[in-house]
Amino acid sequence: MWRFNAILLKAPGQKTFYVSGDTVWNELVELALNKYMPDIIVLNAAETAYEGIKGSSIMEANDIKKCYALFKNSKILVVHLNSYPHNKYTIETMKKFVEENNMKDRVIVPEDGEILKF
Repeated sequence: MWRFNAILLKAPGQKTFYVSGDTVWNELVELALNKYMPDIIVLNAAETAYEGIKGSSIMEANDIKKCYALFKNSKILVVHLNSYPHNKYTIETMKKFVEENNMKDRVIVPEDGEILKF
């Protein structure tokens, strides 16, 4: 079963934000992104790893790569890191992943408490 929860923030003269909830990448996510073409895409993408359970309950690092390739005019914020012990990625390891995959030009991994302005 697919899960899909997100919010779209759109106002005249402002950047459009797509904020994913705890969901995995699926056709509905991609359809929404294609429909609204947001300027900023916020992904919960820490990739969970539960003992004895196959797959992640939220987006994975490869989903960031997919989003980066598909939505070339969007900035991508990767969040939900350092929040739970079952997350595979921390802020530090996600920054390394982003750098190793040459995505630093459009993928932002904010520090806890960091304030970003767009």
